[in-house]
Amino acid sequence: MPCVSYQRPNLWREGPTISVIVRPSTAFLDSLKEQGKDVDVEGKIIRAQMLVDTGASGSAVDSSLIHELALRPTGAISIATPSHENHEVLTYDIDLIIEQNNFTIQNIQVFATALNNQGIQGLIGRDVLQHMLLVYNGYSGNFTLAV
Repeated sequence: MPCVSYQRPNLWREGPTISVIVRPSTAFLDSLKEQGKDVDVEGKIIRAQMLVDTGASGSAVDSSLIHELALRPTGAISIATPSHENHEVLTYDIDLIIEQNNFTIQNIQVFATALNNQGIQGLIGRDVLQHMLLVYNGYSGNFTLAV
């Protein structure tokens, strides 16, 4: 099981953040290829800082990433946040590549929200974490993800 460890001097304040590459989902790109459309995968990637968030049941990205990648909605879900009661949001499908070890997680359903004001561009929720092992060591200021 490949793993990556991160040292953060202010882990308690900033949380466990990782650098990832966000791109349209493999399923979406494959469907474009099947339609005979030219697909420039390199032109459709964004580097982003994402927070590993065990309190989030689902994963999310900042709305700006959805627009930059020109993603189309694939569905809708109802969510509740600390600041909002249940409300419906559109979902989009993406792939995430963990930059430190180049591990790809394909076809993740995310919703768009405002996160840039928090210094991050996304949340990795329990929907993705269920396929990983997360070790958070607050004493030493590091965390490890095994995928």
